[in-house]
Amino acid sequence: MKGARPQAGENFFHRNRLTGPIFDRPRLVLGITIVAVVVLLSLMIIYLRPTEAKWFVPVFYIYGAIPFAFIFTYLVKGKEIDKCGSTNISLSNSFRVGGWAVGVLTLMGEISKAVLPLFISWYFFDYEAAISAALVFSSVLGTFYSPFLKFKGGLGTTMIIWAYAFLAPVALLVVLALVVVLYLILRDTYYMTLGIFWIAPIVAFLFGLSPPLVALPLAYAIIYTLRYNRRRDELAHGVQVAKPS
Repeated sequence: MKGARPQAGENFFHRNRLTGPIFDRPRLVLGITIVAVVVLLSLMIIYLRPTEAKWFVPVFYIYGAIPFAFIFTYLVKGKEIDKCGSTNISLSNSFRVGGWAVGVLTLMGEISKAVLPLFISWYFFDYEAAISAALVFSSVLGTFYSPFLKFKGGLGTTMIIWAYAFLAPVALLVVLALVVVLYLILRDTYYMTLGIFWIAPIVAFLFGLSPPLVALPLAYAIIYTLRYNRRRDELAHGVQVAKPS
């Protein structure tokens, strides 16, 4: 039905006449995903300078792919997070299913996916913008498309927020303030979330950030839009913390 909102588990690409048939074929989607991930990683390895920085691209892709929410929920609670709560392998769902201990451990793991790439960029490469963006994006790519989860995964929201807390804290504060404004206008957390991630690269540009630091949130917004759907709208599921058992 034209103009209908996406239902749980699907987004506009599922409903579109051109892309819908592709999204209805899981094996084809998996094949395209693997090829796209390999191409993106290869491009960063080819064009990133100096040569020493290239080695960190696959390293942080693999590190970003570690599903901390899944691991800690299973180790601490013996539960498979993708079958509980909202079924999302996310920070929010780790609190919802595993409680404070699991949630805090997951939070630390997700933050490290942003902090470690930036630390390497600062320590070895003088915090060069292109290297910082490439290493963080490698980690983000691993979170989105984890080989440990059959090239599925989380959305990396915690990671990208913490990355910009170090890279551009003032711009981040503006974006966070716009979250409230956008919600008051749209009254819909699904469209608010999509909207704010597309606004983020515009804010980065207006703040005069270097091209790599503008390209990073833009690339994130594109992939986020491809992966995001109503089922993955954690704000709609509500903020919950599991009680100790």
